[in-house]
Amino acid sequence: MSNKIFPVLFPIYDMINVGNKEGYKRSLNARRKKIMDEMRNNPNITQEELVKIIGIKSTAIEDNIKFLKENEYIERKGSKKTGYWMGYFD
Repeated sequence: MSNKIFPVLFPIYDMINVGNKEGYKRSLNARRKKIMDEMRNNPNITQEELVKIIGIKSTAIEDNIKFLKENEYIERKGSKKTGYWMGYFD
């Protein structure tokens, strides 16, 4: 038996369909998937409610929402108080 070393690659991007488009997006971890699930179930959910439901600090929620926005998984429609979350959910 030989002692050869070979690399193992893990994808950090997923192929997704968004409307009529296909493209690659950064993979979501379990926490970001949970945030998106909560937004899907309640598009009017606030960051404060996400803090209580998911059990992490508000800065962590903000960072995850920032990631989801920058990678075009979600977008906010309307104002902070009266708006809602729109997502590109599978």
